[in-house]
This record gives sequence, C-alpha cells and structure tokens, in this order.
Amino acid sequence: MIVCENLHKQYGQQVVLSDFSCRFAHTGFYLLYGESGSGKTTLINILSGMIPFEGGRISVNGQAFTACVDWQDSALSFDYITQDSFFADFLTVSENLELISDDKEKIAAVLSQFGLSNVAAQSPATLSGGERQRLSIARACLSKKKILFLDEPTASLDEANKTAVFELLNTLKKDILIICSSHDAISKNYADEILAFHKCTETREAVTEVPAAGIKRSSKKKKTASRPFGKYLLKWFTSKRRSRGGELKFCLFLTLAILLMLLGDLPEHKKDMTYEHTYRLNALVLDVYSKDGPDYAALSNMETVKKVVLSYGGSTPDGLDYDRVDPEGALPPPPYETSLYTLPFEKEHFPLTHKIEYGSYFTEENQVLLSFDDAEKLSPGDHGALIGSTITKKIYSLGDVKFEIVGILGELNAFEQMYMRSLGMNDYSMYFNSKLTDRFIDDENYYMVDEQRSYHLYFDSYRDLSAFLDKYYDPLSEVRGHLYIGAGATHGPTNETIIMLGTVLFPLSIFMAIFTVLFYSTLLKTEITYNNRFITVFEYAGCPKKKVLSAFAAIHVLRLLIMALLSFAVAFGIAEAVNIANRKMVFIGFQLFTLNPPVMVIFLLSAMLLAWISITVSLRRLKISSWYENLIRQRDLL
Repeated sequence: MIVCENLHKQYGQQVVLSDFSCRFAHTGFYLLYGESGSGKTTLINILSGMIPFEGGRISVNGQAFTACVDWQDSALSFDYITQDSFFADFLTVSENLELISDDKEKIAAVLSQFGLSNVAAQSPATLSGGERQRLSIARACLSKKKILFLDEPTASLDEANKTAVFELLNTLKKDILIICSSHDAISKNYADEILAFHKCTETREAVTEVPAAGIKRSSKKKKTASRPFGKYLLKWFTSKRRSRGGELKFCLFLTLAILLMLLGDLPEHKKDMTYEHTYRLNALVLDVYSKDGPDYAALSNMETVKKVVLSYGGSTPDGLDYDRVDPEGALPPPPYETSLYTLPFEKEHFPLTHKIEYGSYFTEENQVLLSFDDAEKLSPGDHGALIGSTITKKIYSLGDVKFEIVGILGELNAFEQMYMRSLGMNDYSMYFNSKLTDRFIDDENYYMVDEQRSYHLYFDSYRDLSAFLDKYYDPLSEVRGHLYIGAGATHGPTNETIIMLGTVLFPLSIFMAIFTVLFYSTLLKTEITYNNRFITVFEYAGCPKKKVLSAFAAIHVLRLLIMALLSFAVAFGIAEAVNIANRKMVFIGFQLFTLNPPVMVIFLLSAMLLAWISITVSLRRLKISSWYENLIRQRDLL
C-alpha cells in the first residue's frame, strides 16, 4: 500500500503539487487523468523515487519517507514504463526476456499471453509501438514486479493499440498495483479509480532543488542476478545495427602501425633476421692456428655443431705458401689444386640445393657441382649436357682424380651469393664435397701455412652460429671464427639503413598504435553516448551498472585484441609477401620486415592496457545515474 500525505513539489517558483494526498491499495488500476503539465508525471516520478519532494510524507508498505522514496528500504519492487520503452535492440525479444529469467518455458508462456510469440526472434527495434509497450509490460510481469508506474504509455499509439494496451492492463490489475498517467479518454473505461489533475496556478518563493542522487540512500545491497550476462553483452559488438566504420579504420591503422614496427625493428635484431632468413646463413669458417687446438673430432662433439667440413681451398695444405716464399713466382706452382671449394656431402646442410637446375646433389665422393659460370664456359646455352661427364683435377696426395659432374647450379642472386661468400667461396667456381676432404682428417701433413687448418662448421640455425661466433671471434686467439660478409671477416656489420629504419620508424609505429587505440576508444565512447540504453536494460535485469560497465570494458578489450590479432595476421601476410619477393628480386639488400616476438607482445599488451584504461575512463564519465535520466538524456540527444 502507498499513502501520500500533503505532498508538495515545486520547480523554481512554480508549484506543481500542493497539499496532495491520496491512497493506493495493493492492487487495482489507478488513473492519473488530466492535461499535460498538470503534475501527473511529477507524481509518478516522486512515487518511483526519481525525484525528491519538498513537503509532506509518503509511506510505502508502512515505511515512511519525507524527502525522497527509497525503494531499497521496501519489500516491494516496481517497474516504470514510459512512452519511450527501453530494450537492448541488439538482442532479440526472447533474449531481452532471458536477461530477466532463464526459464525458457516461462518466457514462451509470457510471450504467448501478451500476443508476442510471433515476434520472439525479432529485434525490439522492428516492433510497432503497441508491441513494444506490451513487451515492456510482459517483462515487468516476468520479473514479478508488484507495482507498475506507467507515464503516458499510449501517447504515441493509434486507437487500436491504445485499446490493446489498456485491455492488457485490465487483466493484470487483480494481481498488481497499476498507477498510470494519461490524458486519453479511453483510459477511463478501465480505471478502478480516477484521480483528476489540473494545472496549479499557485506560485511560491523558489526552493533549492535537491536532486534524487543527492538523497542519502539505504545502505542495503540490492539483490543482483547471477545469470551470465557476458554472452548477451557481447552481442552489442556484433550487432548489425552498429556502424563498422570505426572498426575498419581501427584495423587499417593498426595494420599500418604493425607494418611500421616490422619495418623499423631494432637494428641488431633486423640484422640477425637478415642473416638467418634472407642470407640463410647456417655455417662459418673456423681457423685453428695450432696443432694443439681443437681437432675435427673435438669440433664434431660440440653441442650445437651439426656438421664439420675440413676445408680444402684457400691455401696449400703442405705448409708452404708459394706466393709468400717467392712473390715473383720463381718457384714452380704447387703440384695440385689449391682453390677447391668444399661443400657438405649431406644435402640437408646446404640451403641452396633448390638452385640445382640440372642433375642432383652429391651421392658419391668423386662428384662435383658446377656453378652457372663454369657450366656456361664448358657448354654455353646447354648446361644439362654436362651432367654425367667427367673432369680431371690434381688433388693433394691423390694425384689426378676424375670427378663426375652431377649437378649444375643456376645463377645465384645477390643474397645467395652472400651465402657463398660467408664461407669464403665465390659463385663462379666448381664445388667438391666433404667426402673427399674426409681422407685428410688424420693426415699429419695436411696443414696449411703456420700449422693452420680451416674448417667449415654447420649449425641448425643462425642463432646457434652467432652464439658460437661470439665465443670464438677474438682476432688474437689461436682459434678464430669468421663470417665473411662483404669485403672481410666480420661478425654482422651494422647497416646505416637498418639503423635509420629502427631509429625513425620504431618510435613512429608506437605513436601510431597509441593514436589508433585512442581513436577507436573515442569512436566507441561517442557511439555509447548515443546508444547506451542497453546499460539500462542490463541494470533493470538485476545486474549492477558498475558490473555492466566493467564487463563491457573487458569485452571491448577482448574484441580489440581479436582485431589486433587479425591486423597482425594481415600485416604479417603483407610483410612476408614483400620479404619473399625481395628474396627473389633483391630490390633491397636486407630483410625489409622482421618479426621481433618480445617487442610485438609488449606492443600488443601495452595497446590493450591503454584501451582498457581509455574505455574505463570514458564509461565512468558517462555519468548514467538512473535509467530514467538515461532515457531523458537520450530523448534530448535525439
């Protein structure tokens, strides 16, 4: 039961209610009838606790209030239905009711009772005004509200729908209390009691308006629903009613930011990726300048070394450097070849086997591969004719040896030439295999000048190679590792272009990513500002507004992460396509786009953290204090 005693309400100097008293029973249909501006809506807003009052008292179920009604102190629950019905239009009619109850049979029964079964799968936005009002009343009944406040519920309806709504209310009045304001004459036919309202002409001195939000409320916590709202809230992001322009722009800008980051990677990492993926380096030259240094067996047993090849070329293997002893060439030339380049016998260690245009890789000891230039000299225009033919070379301690030509390499591009140079080889020579030099491993005389032996060490990856090289690169050591890139023995020279890209583009990519996240969050904030009735819907269903906003922010960040991963996939696809084209056509001398996983993970996590902070701050600034104020704000915006 609700009892009003001597209520007084005024706005400024205009008195709206003066010494108003009335009594409402537990059930029945009470009609507040009168012209617009006569105080009907004001009374409903006071009774529902939306606004305070300046004088008098209201008792709700025995609980008295003298400034503002607080329904949290009452055992009763109410629903307030206006001509502006509020639903989550990104959910179907049934899903809107599922927010109230998880009993689908009960939902179906209520929809049938209110004549809405045929629209259960539709969006509320597609319903007529009468259907939306019936749905509002159905939702109130499903949530077991004991009191219905209705403010001009039929103001925008035609006569048929007005009748349908009042007929429906007439069937409900036996079980609940209905307080309805209206100026439609048809409403009088259904009311149990009519309270006539007239415009008040009385004016008094202005009073200071105390907003409802400023009234001290009960500290009792409102019981909240335990049903999962996330799956319904998620549908806001996938709703067809939402514009996709902001998301497309976000993905586009983020893709560009990621491409800039891949392009402007840290110089040292870009250099390493160039050596590993573009030059495909997996081997280095190790010179041992003392017979007491590590031998073939010791090197083969090193953890990361996968293959050791005793090099034949470079110097005479009998300890005598003819050019150094006699610069003018008075001594006879050595009685054997001194510049044979040695490749590993096993094809898995040589990454350029795909360049064999004719024939195959080594299968026997006395076999050779010819370079494109050598093949062109021996058989211009018909390299395939050389396969199976033999060529004779003088070999240390073996004399004349016939070698079968089993494969012809195609012309190497600049990156493939770089691989050969990393081992001190060139791309226009004949290549022998390590089965030949394995003969000399235990030969005590097979040492170059100064007791030097030269080995080629092969690894699974450039990372292992680089770690080994870091250990053995000391030029003063008796064991010296070399990676021949360019003119001399070096360990990854820094490239000015790579440094410039990292210095300029890496910070630019960070700035662009921050701009992109803030841009999208601003778009989302604007969209929510004009379309935030769904927050009211979830709050009405029993989920606290704070929980709704937190869940919304979390889903927003999750969705941003998904879009970021999609953007990364697109960016990586573009980058890899460019890298593959560069490896074939060599339009720039290093790997243009490089992926640095730790940096990229930090980049994405930072972007998501920024997005979380941005959207959380934006949502808190919405200041949605009540569903009614939200509806009024929406009406003013539109």
